[in-house]
Amino acid sequence: MSLITITNEIDLFEFFKSISPADVRECAEPRVYRKGKEYHEFDNVSEAFANQDKTIVTATVKGTTDYKVTITKKEIRVYGSCTCGKIEICKHVVSVLLYGIHDRAFILHPENEMQEQE
Repeated sequence: MSLITITNEIDLFEFFKSISPADVRECAEPRVYRKGKEYHEFDNVSEAFANQDKTIVTATVKGTTDYKVTITKKEIRVYGSCTCGKIEICKHVVSVLLYGIHDRAFILHPENEMQEQE
């Protein structure tokens, strides 16, 4: 599902810098946003990785079970999907978007891994 349309060609790290929690709140039902915010605040997001060109971020969100969330940027749209099976934006996607906004420095990507090895 398309979450947000962006106006220029930026990677997901720049995207996370350019949006706010209010932007995420506009994409989700109030109850879904509230639960996703709680998941983020309680550190339920882990294992966040970006691909080489930073157009895909995957993360695990701990809930009743572990859910895999994927945030994908294609051209000027950002999409979110989750293994929970919801068609609309779910609390797990909200939590990963908030993680990207607040904690993007902890998203591992090939550049980070190379710096750690040096």
